Amino acid sequence: SRGRFEEAARAYSRVLETHRRVLGPDRRETVGVMNNLAVVYWRMKRYSNAETLLTQAIEVHRRQLGEDHPTTLNALGTLALVYSDQGRHADAAALHRRILELRQRSLGEAHPSTLRSMNNLAVALTGLKSYDEAAAIFARLIAMYVQLQLQNDPGFAIAIHSRGELNIARSN
Repeated sequence: SRGRFEEAARAYSRVLETHRRVLGPDRRETVGVMNNLAVVYWRMKRYSNAETLLTQAIEVHRRQLGEDHPTTLNALGTLALVYSDQGRHADAAALHRRILELRQRSLGEAHPSTLRSMNNLAVALTGLKSYDEAAAIFARLIAMYVQLQLQNDPGFAIAIHSRGELNIARSN
């Protein structure tokens, strides 16, 4: 698997270099390749590389699409996951909190992306050992899935699993 990521990183790097030179650094296609390469770097645990590319991509997304555009928010979410994997739980939680606020405002409470953001924030808070706040978010999230009759949605299973991880962390 590691070899496939190395191969993907080399390929995306070549494509990114070409896109920057031919299309320019701010073209949607170029930024899309930056995002893809950042995800590959993240999976390879090359966090510094992933963070650099994501930060650049987020700045272009903010300028061109706005802070609350789904593409911008998805890139911010990936950056928050990179932070979490580095143990930077406070940074991750702050970013997830901001993403959740923006999604609540633009998409509403019941949108699947908003529900996913609630789960991501609660997971980050678990990493921070902010167990009470995480538990409150999980309780609200699970109740929302039930109220919306979305118990068959994969997000519901993820929320149940994540709450279980919180309970394990609390008991240690």
